[in-house]
Amino acid sequence: MSLPRELRLTRSREIQIAREKGTRANGGPFLAFFWLPTETSKEVDLPPPRLSVVTSRRVGNAVVRNRARRIFREIFRAHLDALPKGTQVVIIVRRSYPKYSFQDLGERYQKVIRWWKKNQEPTK
Repeated sequence: MSLPRELRLTRSREIQIAREKGTRANGGPFLAFFWLPTETSKEVDLPPPRLSVVTSRRVGNAVVRNRARRIFREIFRAHLDALPKGTQVVIIVRRSYPKYSFQDLGERYQKVIRWWKKNQEPTK
């Protein structure tokens, strides 16, 4: 099942901005970039959290890369409520990801979210 369009970062420019301006968090088998744009002041106007999963050829063949995307989309879906509205998440999958179980990847993702929330600068 694919991620609905409203939950995806679709433009390469959006992904680039999230990577440049976002907070980088090391999750072990993946890197996560979290960015919360501050253009809108009202939470009502903000879209739901959105995701992009980046898998290079170094990760593996097409089957391995597609599996990585499916896994991280499912993890994102499961922990959608943990992120504030408007958050943009870019996950870069590393070559070592197949060594980890789905449960371990989910726990690492949760840990990264907690770290980001704790270290997030207050926006005003």
